[in-house]
Amino acid sequence: MEEYDNIPKDDQENLKELLREQDYFEQYCSKALLFMEEKMTEAARNLYRKLDKPQIKFEVSSELEFRPISITTSGDIYFGQWNLEDNSHEGIGIGINPRGQVYQGSFRNNRFHGSGLIIYKSGLRYYKGDIKDHKRNGNGLYVASTGYRYDGQWENEKASGYGVETFPSGAKYEGYFVNDSRCGFGKYVYPDKECYEGEWKSHRPNGYGHYIKANGSQHFGNFKDRKTLGFGSEVKPDGRMLQGEWDEVGIKAGIFTDTKGREYQIKSEKDPVIKKFH
Repeated sequence: MEEYDNIPKDDQENLKELLREQDYFEQYCSKALLFMEEKMTEAARNLYRKLDKPQIKFEVSSELEFRPISITTSGDIYFGQWNLEDNSHEGIGIGINPRGQVYQGSFRNNRFHGSGLIIYKSGLRYYKGDIKDHKRNGNGLYVASTGYRYDGQWENEKASGYGVETFPSGAKYEGYFVNDSRCGFGKYVYPDKECYEGEWKSHRPNGYGHYIKANGSQHFGNFKDRKTLGFGSEVKPDGRMLQGEWDEVGIKAGIFTDTKGREYQIKSEKDPVIKKFH
């Protein structure tokens, strides 16, 4: 299928299997409601055995009871274990909400809580990992059919903490996030293999960092929105070096050192000596 072309083969198979499970379960639910309770229970148990993959481990308690499919007044469908004391969803279960989102995993107090697998409405995105009160919290993997992946820490549905992003273009980021934004120390490899490693803020290189260009040149210094700004040094593969102050246009003032160690004073980006460096 065209929508899977950008993602790795292993993820394609995983996503297709999840979609088959989602489609199978949704079709079953629409049909099962037309049958008697006994028929629903028998079919549901067979379905549960089909979907219960050995991906996530759960504890089984004698205080929990397995029951057939139930539908709430809000339209939520639930099939799985119940707490005998307060008659709530607790333990292993499968749920579908009115928006078509499917959840397979652990429940507590009628909410997704613990470890689980979420297949989103479109069927082209899924999350597998830790969940707290219906939200992605803890460690987990998010995969989209576009080829985008995030594997790392979450807080209240957002990437927060350490994580790794990979993109269909081949780009990759490893580092820290705050509220879905790259923030703190991180390393980003661009599709053209250029690389920035250093401080991030507001999802962009901001602060001190090290940038390696495709031609092998390296820049050490301060950055603002991926651009060199402030004091820094740039080194060519052959050893030529430029040190000084950069602004939005280029170097304002500095020292150029050639391959023989000779130094030249630079007064601006338009200084004739700069041609020996570029």
